Amino acid sequence: MYLRVTAFKSDPAKIEAGIAYLRDKIIPSLKNVPGFVGATCIVDREKSTGAASTIWESLEAMNKAEQAGVQARIDSGEATGIEVVDVDRFEITTLEMATPTAKVPSYTRVITAYGDPKELDKVTQLVREHSVPKLKQQPGFRAFAAGVNRMSGRGFTAASFASAEEREASNAALMATRERATEVGHMYGVQIDLVETVIAEIKVPTTA
Repeated sequence: MYLRVTAFKSDPAKIEAGIAYLRDKIIPSLKNVPGFVGATCIVDREKSTGAASTIWESLEAMNKAEQAGVQARIDSGEATGIEVVDVDRFEITTLEMATPTAKVPSYTRVITAYGDPKELDKVTQLVREHSVPKLKQQPGFRAFAAGVNRMSGRGFTAASFASAEEREASNAALMATRERATEVGHMYGVQIDLVETVIAEIKVPTTA
Protein backbone atom coordinates (compact mmCIF):
# COMPACT_ATOMS: atom_id res chain seq x y z
CA MET A 1 0.00 0.00 0.00
CA TYR A 2 0.97 3.63 -0.45
CA LEU A 3 0.39 6.80 1.50
CA ARG A 4 0.08 10.44 0.49
CA VAL A 5 0.72 12.72 3.46
CA THR A 6 -0.31 16.37 3.52
CA ALA A 7 1.18 18.35 6.41
CA PHE A 8 -0.68 21.50 7.36
CA LYS A 9 -0.88 24.34 9.85
CA SER A 10 -3.98 26.13 10.99
CA ASP A 11 -5.33 29.01 12.97
CA PRO A 12 -5.99 27.43 16.40
CA ALA A 13 -9.61 28.53 16.19
CA LYS A 14 -10.09 26.71 12.88
CA ILE A 15 -8.38 23.38 13.45
CA GLU A 16 -11.57 21.62 14.55
CA ALA A 17 -13.33 22.87 11.43
CA GLY A 18 -10.49 21.48 9.36
CA ILE A 19 -10.80 18.06 11.01
CA ALA A 20 -14.56 18.05 10.47
CA TYR A 21 -14.20 19.05 6.82
CA LEU A 22 -11.77 16.21 6.16
CA ARG A 23 -13.99 13.68 7.94
CA ASP A 24 -17.34 14.82 6.53
CA LYS A 25 -16.47 16.11 3.06
CA ILE A 26 -13.09 15.01 1.75
CA ILE A 27 -13.02 11.36 2.82
CA PRO A 28 -16.56 10.58 1.58
CA SER A 29 -15.66 12.15 -1.77
CA LEU A 30 -12.68 9.80 -2.13
CA LYS A 31 -14.43 6.56 -1.26
CA ASN A 32 -15.46 5.92 -4.85
CA VAL A 33 -12.00 6.63 -6.27
CA PRO A 34 -10.43 3.35 -7.50
CA GLY A 35 -7.78 2.03 -5.14
CA PHE A 36 -8.72 4.21 -2.16
CA VAL A 37 -8.23 2.27 1.07
CA GLY A 38 -8.70 4.85 3.81
CA ALA A 39 -7.52 8.03 5.47
CA THR A 40 -6.06 9.30 8.72
CA CYS A 41 -5.46 12.64 10.37
CA ILE A 42 -3.11 13.54 13.21
CA VAL A 43 -2.94 16.88 15.00
CA ASP A 44 -0.78 18.70 17.51
CA ARG A 45 -3.28 21.01 19.15
CA GLU A 46 -0.64 23.05 20.97
CA LYS A 47 1.17 23.89 17.72
CA SER A 48 -2.00 23.97 15.57
CA THR A 49 -0.34 21.64 13.07
CA GLY A 50 -1.20 18.26 11.68
CA ALA A 51 -1.07 15.85 8.78
CA ALA A 52 -3.84 14.30 6.73
CA SER A 53 -3.05 11.06 4.91
CA THR A 54 -4.81 9.07 2.22
CA ILE A 55 -4.03 5.38 1.78
CA TRP A 56 -3.99 3.60 -1.58
CA GLU A 57 -3.78 -0.05 -2.54
CA SER A 58 -1.02 0.54 -5.09
CA LEU A 59 1.40 3.13 -6.40
CA GLU A 60 -0.58 3.26 -9.63
CA ALA A 61 -3.81 4.01 -7.78
CA MET A 62 -2.17 6.79 -5.78
CA ASN A 63 -0.65 8.34 -8.87
CA LYS A 64 -3.92 8.21 -10.81
CA ALA A 65 -5.65 9.97 -7.90
CA GLU A 66 -3.09 12.79 -7.80
CA GLN A 67 -5.52 15.33 -9.22
CA ALA A 68 -8.13 14.33 -6.66
CA GLY A 69 -5.54 15.01 -3.96
CA VAL A 70 -4.73 18.43 -5.40
CA GLN A 71 -8.41 19.34 -5.51
CA ALA A 72 -8.95 18.11 -1.95
CA ARG A 73 -6.14 20.36 -0.72
CA ILE A 74 -7.58 23.34 -2.57
CA ASP A 75 -11.09 22.72 -1.27
CA SER A 76 -9.89 22.25 2.31
CA GLY A 77 -7.88 25.45 2.23
CA GLU A 78 -10.75 27.48 0.84
CA ALA A 79 -13.30 26.01 3.25
CA THR A 80 -11.30 26.06 6.49
CA GLY A 81 -8.28 28.31 6.00
CA ILE A 82 -5.72 25.57 6.70
CA GLU A 83 -2.35 26.03 5.01
CA VAL A 84 -0.54 23.13 3.35
CA VAL A 85 3.15 23.13 4.27
CA ASP A 86 4.36 19.82 2.75
CA VAL A 87 3.16 16.89 0.65
CA ASP A 88 5.06 13.60 0.59
CA ARG A 89 4.43 10.06 -0.56
CA PHE A 90 5.48 6.80 1.05
CA GLU A 91 5.40 3.07 0.49
CA ILE A 92 3.82 1.50 3.56
CA THR A 93 6.28 -1.16 4.69
CA THR A 94 4.61 -2.23 7.95
CA LEU A 95 1.06 -1.89 9.20
CA GLU A 96 -0.33 -3.49 12.35
CA MET A 97 -3.68 -2.83 14.01
CA ALA A 98 -4.89 -4.23 17.31
CA THR A 99 -8.45 -4.35 15.99
CA PRO A 100 -9.83 -4.59 12.43
CA THR A 101 -11.37 -1.14 12.79
CA ALA A 102 -9.19 1.64 14.16
CA LYS A 103 -10.25 3.44 17.33
CA VAL A 104 -9.95 7.20 17.85
CA PRO A 105 -8.83 9.30 19.46
CA SER A 106 -5.47 7.60 19.83
CA TYR A 107 -2.22 9.05 21.10
CA THR A 108 0.56 8.64 18.60
CA ARG A 109 4.33 8.95 18.55
CA VAL A 110 5.52 9.84 15.05
CA ILE A 111 9.21 9.53 14.25
CA THR A 112 10.56 10.84 10.96
CA ALA A 113 14.12 10.69 9.67
CA TYR A 114 16.26 10.47 6.58
CA GLY A 115 18.52 7.52 5.89
CA ASP A 116 20.52 5.70 3.28
CA PRO A 117 18.03 4.44 0.63
CA LYS A 118 20.18 1.33 0.12
CA GLU A 119 19.62 0.31 3.76
CA LEU A 120 15.85 0.81 3.89
CA ASP A 121 15.02 -2.88 3.54
CA LYS A 122 17.35 -3.76 6.43
CA VAL A 123 15.62 -1.19 8.62
CA THR A 124 12.21 -2.49 7.56
CA GLN A 125 13.19 -6.03 8.54
CA LEU A 126 14.50 -4.82 11.90
CA VAL A 127 11.25 -2.98 12.60
CA ARG A 128 9.10 -5.96 11.65
CA GLU A 129 11.10 -8.52 13.60
CA HIS A 130 11.91 -6.54 16.74
CA SER A 131 9.89 -3.34 17.11
CA VAL A 132 6.46 -4.67 16.19
CA PRO A 133 6.43 -7.67 18.57
CA LYS A 134 7.48 -5.42 21.46
CA LEU A 135 4.91 -2.78 20.58
CA LYS A 136 2.07 -5.29 20.46
CA GLN A 137 2.90 -6.33 24.03
CA GLN A 138 2.60 -2.78 25.37
CA PRO A 139 -0.53 -1.82 27.33
CA GLY A 140 -2.92 0.27 25.28
CA PHE A 141 -1.37 -0.56 21.91
CA ARG A 142 -3.72 0.28 19.03
CA ALA A 143 -1.76 0.57 15.79
CA PHE A 144 1.65 0.86 14.19
CA ALA A 145 2.63 1.98 10.71
CA ALA A 146 5.95 2.53 8.99
CA GLY A 147 6.74 3.82 5.55
CA VAL A 148 9.56 4.95 3.29
CA ASN A 149 10.13 7.23 0.36
CA ARG A 150 12.70 5.26 -1.60
CA MET A 151 13.67 8.27 -3.69
CA SER A 152 14.53 10.66 -0.86
CA GLY A 153 15.39 8.17 1.89
CA ARG A 154 12.80 9.76 4.16
CA GLY A 155 10.94 7.39 6.45
CA PHE A 156 8.50 7.40 9.32
CA THR A 157 7.05 5.25 12.07
CA ALA A 158 3.80 5.95 13.90
CA ALA A 159 2.86 4.05 17.06
CA SER A 160 -0.60 4.68 18.55
CA PHE A 161 -1.96 3.98 22.03
CA ALA A 162 -5.20 4.36 23.94
CA SER A 163 -3.82 7.10 26.19
CA ALA A 164 -0.98 9.59 26.32
CA GLU A 165 0.30 7.86 29.46
CA GLU A 166 0.51 4.48 27.71
CA ARG A 167 2.25 6.10 24.76
CA GLU A 168 4.89 7.49 27.11
CA ALA A 169 5.26 4.21 29.02
CA SER A 170 6.02 2.35 25.78
CA ASN A 171 8.97 4.57 24.97
CA ALA A 172 11.56 2.72 27.06
CA ALA A 173 10.64 -0.66 25.57
CA LEU A 174 11.43 0.55 22.05
CA MET A 175 14.53 2.64 22.77
CA ALA A 176 17.16 -0.03 22.06
CA THR A 177 15.57 -1.13 18.79
CA ARG A 178 15.15 2.49 17.71
CA GLU A 179 18.83 3.16 18.31
CA ARG A 180 19.76 0.02 16.34
CA ALA A 181 17.55 1.09 13.41
CA THR A 182 19.14 4.54 13.42
CA GLU A 183 22.57 2.93 13.22
CA VAL A 184 21.67 0.38 10.52
CA GLY A 185 19.92 2.94 8.34
CA HIS A 186 22.54 5.67 8.79
CA MET A 187 19.69 7.93 9.82
CA TYR A 188 19.86 11.66 10.42
CA GLY A 189 17.47 14.51 11.00
CA VAL A 190 15.46 12.41 13.44
CA GLN A 191 12.31 14.18 14.66
CA ILE A 192 9.85 12.88 17.26
CA ASP A 193 6.33 14.33 17.48
CA LEU A 194 3.66 13.47 20.03
CA VAL A 195 0.28 13.90 18.39
CA GLU A 196 -3.35 12.87 18.59
CA THR A 197 -4.90 10.68 15.89
CA VAL A 198 -8.37 12.13 15.34
CA ILE A 199 -9.37 10.29 12.15
CA ALA A 200 -8.50 6.71 11.22
CA GLU A 201 -10.91 5.31 8.65
CA ILE A 202 -9.23 2.14 7.47
CA LYS A 203 -9.96 -1.53 7.68
CA VAL A 204 -7.05 -3.81 6.92
CA PRO A 205 -5.78 -7.26 7.88
CA THR A 206 -3.82 -7.34 11.12
CA THR A 207 -0.65 -7.78 9.07
CA ALA A 208 -0.01 -5.95 5.80
